[in-house]
Amino acid sequence: MDTNTYALVAPDGTLDFKTGVPSQMWEDADPHYGAHAGFHISLPTWPGGARGIRGYIGDCSALDSQKYPPNTAAEHIVTALGGPAQPWFGNVALCGSRMVGPELDLCGLTVEQQEHIRDLHAAAVNG
Repeated sequence: MDTNTYALVAPDGTLDFKTGVPSQMWEDADPHYGAHAGFHISLPTWPGGARGIRGYIGDCSALDSQKYPPNTAAEHIVTALGGPAQPWFGNVALCGSRMVGPELDLCGLTVEQQEHIRDLHAAAVNG
């Protein structure tokens, strides 16, 4: 991932857009242990086509509700973006993805993706 923007949705419902490299994003996804797990929300199209979105959470976030409380805002956002409809716990980080040849590469969210995530977040927290 180049140094670009990713979204961080916290269990308290806050949304923050941050700039950084994967290791920073992964640490934000799991500030307790630094062990992340990734999942696809939408896949990018051919090289040079539309960017996809990839999500990251703490690897053991569903196992420890004391350290990783439920994240209902992220649940709404991820589902609305086309990702897995399931409960999410702890911080959820969202970044862009693109095809570079046959390989998937992490990248920053586009301005359009950021605006869409902002709109979904507002709907999630404002009912």
